[in-house]
Amino acid sequence: PEKLKVPYGWRKPHAVFVCSTSDLFHEAISDTDILSIFDTIAYNRKHIYFILTKRPKRMIEFLASHFRADMFNRMFPNVWFGVTAENQQRLNERLPLLLQLPSKNLYISAEPLLGPLEIGPIRMLRWVVVGGESGRGCRPMDLDWARNIRNQCAEAGVSYYLKQLGGFPDPLHRQKALLDGKLYKEFPLPLFQCNSIQKEALACIHCGHGKRHFKTDECRCGVARCSFLPFSECKPVD
Repeated sequence: PEKLKVPYGWRKPHAVFVCSTSDLFHEAISDTDILSIFDTIAYNRKHIYFILTKRPKRMIEFLASHFRADMFNRMFPNVWFGVTAENQQRLNERLPLLLQLPSKNLYISAEPLLGPLEIGPIRMLRWVVVGGESGRGCRPMDLDWARNIRNQCAEAGVSYYLKQLGGFPDPLHRQKALLDGKLYKEFPLPLFQCNSIQKEALACIHCGHGKRHFKTDECRCGVARCSFLPFSECKPVD
């Protein structure tokens, strides 16, 4: 309960990974606790929340029973809903359920990626996160699996984020996640709603410019991040 009060005190927008070390829709978490979390999210819309689950069936059933579909995007424009899809079997099981959500912010996390993926309805997603397995005894990730997903994303116009290649982690493992000599750290735009971005919070994820305004093709408000754009197109507004 105390942690649920924390977002109310943040003056600047934050990104929050809900239940980052567990699963919000695990059987051990009650509907009452889940509803309390969504109440906090609804009252703190300047922050962005990522919800990732291996249990999309319960997620769909819970949200359908508590929130009207025609109000969903207006209530939770700041929430990104995703499922874990480590191989084709899990993707086939979980993605159709995820796509039942009346949300514009859907993504999949193919981490750890343990096999090739063909993401059929990929255009219904906005983001795909890929990563190899790490830690002692980790299973290898074939780079061709990562390349194939990258190509699917590029063709569909979906943001592609390659988190790590796998193996034993080290302090620079994220910077070493090169695929064909390039880092892929794409974010969908806007992560924050334009009307809730504060100037102090602006910083380009790609080129590192901080506290400056950036223009993009998708946002005309003048204060959007340029994180969606390729490195070569990250240019501060004059």
